[in-house]
Amino acid sequence: MELVLRRSRFLVGFYFGAAFVFWAFAALFLLVAFGTAVESEPWGDKIWAFTGWLIGGLSWALGGVQMYSIGRAMAKDYVIITEDGLRLRLPASDGDLMVPGVEFAIKWADIEDVTRRRNWRENVCVIHTADKSITLTKNNCGDPAKVADMIAARKPSVSG
Repeated sequence: MELVLRRSRFLVGFYFGAAFVFWAFAALFLLVAFGTAVESEPWGDKIWAFTGWLIGGLSWALGGVQMYSIGRAMAKDYVIITEDGLRLRLPASDGDLMVPGVEFAIKWADIEDVTRRRNWRENVCVIHTADKSITLTKNNCGDPAKVADMIAARKPSVSG
């Protein structure tokens, strides 16, 4: 039996929807910019209007790229709890553009300890193994506290 914990599909859809809206605004801003550029006035009179609309359109377009990359990374990350251990795929980023990471596995025997901090400001689960520590937060996992509880239930020698 395996249990798959993923992000909320609503949240992922929200980011993809926001990307679409951002790109629609970018297209409208760029349409206005190029409409301003083809007016019959001299460039000296319209350069600032054209530049303002162009910068606005490019800003919306870059925001759309950011929203899409966040949605894509969130759609592809997961924590799978299996009979053998954990399989994780977490975003491979530190706050820049979110890039989907690669899957890696942790066997139950390799888990030495799990620490969990959950209060009104944070929800963090840290999985300690012999060679590394994996930190699950709300930024890279749907429900870190649930993962910590399930590891503690599966492996009683670990404090959850």
